[in-house]
Amino acid sequence: GRGAPRLSVCTSPLVPSVSNFSIQYNYACASIAIAIMLSHNDDVVTMEEADFPEPGWAQNSLLALVFVGSVLGMLLMGYLGDLLGIHQSLVLTNTLVVFGALSCGALAWGRPAWVWRVIALGRFVLGFGIGGNYPLSAAAAAQEASP
Repeated sequence: GRGAPRLSVCTSPLVPSVSNFSIQYNYACASIAIAIMLSHNDDVVTMEEADFPEPGWAQNSLLALVFVGSVLGMLLMGYLGDLLGIHQSLVLTNTLVVFGALSCGALAWGRPAWVWRVIALGRFVLGFGIGGNYPLSAAAAAQEASP
């Protein structure tokens, strides 16, 4: 016989599962990364000046940017899933997650003011992608579960 149909990587349950894992991982890492940046030579106990002093605007808004991006991502990427299709939109939103995470790590170098701006933008993009994962991974899982 023909056997069971094979699932591609985009239609397997692996993509929504990895998407949901990345959501929780990235939410948890935000405060850890900030603690390291506010350290002096990676020692968070000393009272010396931080290697990357945090500007006032970052103290008030840096952690919130990922959540603002998440709300916008939930609204816009769910709609985009209706327009382009769930799996194409899921690939796009996961690409945003990867780009946001990599930009925070790879592009954040130089003067402290520049580092904080790059991280803020990267966290927003990351949040947007993470937010898009919520409706799209749920829709993809529901689509695969239906007979």
